[in-house]
Amino acid sequence: MSIKLLKAAIDIFKLPTTTKTEEIIILRGVVDPESLKEIKVDKYQREVLSSAKIKALMVALESSKVPDIELGMRGERYQVRKPDGEEVYFLQDDVFVIDGLQRITAALKLLQEKFDCKPRIGAVVHFSTSFDWERERFRILNQERTKLDVNVFLRNLQTDSEAIDMIFRLCNDSSFILQNRVKWSQNMLRGQLIPALLLCKVTGVLHSRFGPGRTSSCHELASALDTTMKTVGRTTMRDNIKTFFEVIDECFGVKRIVMVHAASYMRSTFLLSLADIFTNHTDFWRGTRLFVEQKLRCKIAKFPINDPEIERLSGAGGQARAIMYEIMLKAINSGKRKKRLKGVDGLNPAKDTSDSGDDGVTIPEAPAPTTNESSGRKTLARMGL
Repeated sequence: MSIKLLKAAIDIFKLPTTTKTEEIIILRGVVDPESLKEIKVDKYQREVLSSAKIKALMVALESSKVPDIELGMRGERYQVRKPDGEEVYFLQDDVFVIDGLQRITAALKLLQEKFDCKPRIGAVVHFSTSFDWERERFRILNQERTKLDVNVFLRNLQTDSEAIDMIFRLCNDSSFILQNRVKWSQNMLRGQLIPALLLCKVTGVLHSRFGPGRTSSCHELASALDTTMKTVGRTTMRDNIKTFFEVIDECFGVKRIVMVHAASYMRSTFLLSLADIFTNHTDFWRGTRLFVEQKLRCKIAKFPINDPEIERLSGAGGQARAIMYEIMLKAINSGKRKKRLKGVDGLNPAKDTSDSGDDGVTIPEAPAPTTNESSGRKTLARMGL
């Protein structure tokens, strides 16, 4: 059975090469839903992804358009008909999917579950292809394609999330320590210290005693921050972020950072652990407003950020955050028989899905802080705690 392409048109363009000018002919159109099952799959394709991914694509197909797929026809035979005055192309040779297997799979599943739904998938068809040509095209499209950076995705959520909009605007405020030093783009620029995702994670953890915020998923994080901001208030949340990084600057120095990799206190595990310390103890709050008195700032400033083990933990994942939290807590409480930090009932700093990386990948929850870890014990002993 042939593949039917609606609203199709031939596109001819010339591609200059080292020896001659090559003429390229492709066909662009919309695949008739009934023809999707006729598209073949060759062995260079990867397997169909998880059901969760397919379901997400099904939702996208129902609510909006998805990117065009790429097909390869191993031949040149086609017919053009005009049943309703509009050209319809029928591809008569074998057609293989080069890019878009997951979209086709989702569309076929959607057709099975909802008979009245007609998923619209655009397609680009290459003529006279071969297995080797398709395999190389598949590699180029999937291996060499630059994946959208999660921080750009966050930046684009401004119009949908009041909290993300507030944080983005804050990063351009001259009164903020990190003005123009947060990465909201595809690549980290000179002078930028932390990615936007980490800043948003810190904001979520810092305010987690007032609402949700402990997640690594961009959509979930944006939604959680919006919910918490309704409780805390836009201005208060904004001021709390400023206060948090003012404390970092006063204690360790942010403005003077030249090489970000040398500043362990700007890495994710360190920042998230400190945010955990703040949110879990009433000593740092005046209602919903973050307040760090001078005595506590002096204690934090004495934290051994140049200790090799602290530097290692600052950029590590897994158990590192729980160990870092315990070391910080011991350091701040050291030398105190009375007036030790007072915890907030019911809060556990390890009960979240935030990870130490900046790529939005969720890791398993860390266990409650413990000093049984050998590295943690050694560091505590070295600090005399």
